[in-house]
Amino acid sequence: MISLWLRSLAFNVGWYAGTAVIAIVGSPILLMPRRSVVAWSLFWIDFCLGWLRLTCRLTHRVGGVSMPAGPVIFACKHQSTWETLAFSRQFPNSATVLKRELLFIPVVGWAMARVGNIAVERG
Repeated sequence: MISLWLRSLAFNVGWYAGTAVIAIVGSPILLMPRRSVVAWSLFWIDFCLGWLRLTCRLTHRVGGVSMPAGPVIFACKHQSTWETLAFSRQFPNSATVLKRELLFIPVVGWAMARVGNIAVERG
């Protein structure tokens, strides 16, 4: 039980610290073209998934995916942040549907809007 608590604490401390550094150092990238912002967001996603793998030993594998030739919609319930991160990594030029309130988070929300995610009003 203590091991689980310590891993969770280590993940949260490292995630907050790493995210703050990546957001502050990378915020000028928001002024660059969309592909630069996408690359920056993929760097942050790699950090998050790598840190999760290191601290909590969570891994994943994608298998049996055959992509159609044209546009596609993946309809997920977004039950976890991990799902959104992993899908964004697997399909880097995709747009995620998210609640509009997330766009008001400094730097992170601005990046979400800049890469073309689709914000919806929950009401």
